[in-house]
Amino acid sequence: KECAKKDVSAKIISIISNNPNASGLQIKGNFKKKIIDDNLYDKKIFESHLHNYLEKLKPDLICLAGFIKILSPFIIKKWKNKIINIHPSLLPDFKGLQTHERVISKGVKKSGCTIHFVNETLDGGPIIAQGITLINKNMTANELEKKILKIEHIIYPQVVRLFAEKKISIKNDKVFIKKNRSINKLFD
Repeated sequence: KECAKKDVSAKIISIISNNPNASGLQIKGNFKKKIIDDNLYDKKIFESHLHNYLEKLKPDLICLAGFIKILSPFIIKKWKNKIINIHPSLLPDFKGLQTHERVISKGVKKSGCTIHFVNETLDGGPIIAQGITLINKNMTANELEKKILKIEHIIYPQVVRLFAEKKISIKNDKVFIKKNRSINKLFD
């Protein structure tokens, strides 16, 4: 929705999914949709298809969302500093899956989401932005997940916009945002 706005210089050129039932494929717009069903291929063939498709598209940025596969070093190196991911925790804490359940069980006071460049470590890579929220003491993992998803829908488009405006750069595994603009925020 954000990229469809006239004042946004980012343009979606394709939605790619490994899941034929992914909700992202239901989005309407003037872009291609591609399903590379990873149930039909082993990882190497899947990534070969993915890489070949990306080579045809030549994207400036690859945005992962709801993609729970671990990309191999082959893809990460070929698209170095062009792949970003959103993770539903304040990295480097709570990497991996079942994030909200683990956050609640540890009794932490705040959580959120992190947008980061993808590197070869699980949920690693230089952090671009984080959205932070406080956790109520009686909150369930499901309630926390819904709260953080709302934050993700706010900050991910902001990061994409900054990237499209060439205001995000990376040097020596550190992220720089021009004009000291920070989008790290506390939401509540």
